[in-house]
Amino acid sequence: MNINFKEPAPVKDKANPLVYIIGFILIAGTASQRSESKLNEAFTGVYG
Repeated sequence: MNINFKEPAPVKDKANPLVYIIGFILIAGTASQRSESKLNEAFTGVYG
């Protein structure tokens, strides 16, 4: 039982960040079309 629960967990832990990253890219792409200034401010806050 424990093995069955331990195997899917790492898969989900690895998959979730990819889902969030892909979702962020899609949202960022949509946001850039609407307002590039806000997106630039967001990236400046992250990388600046």
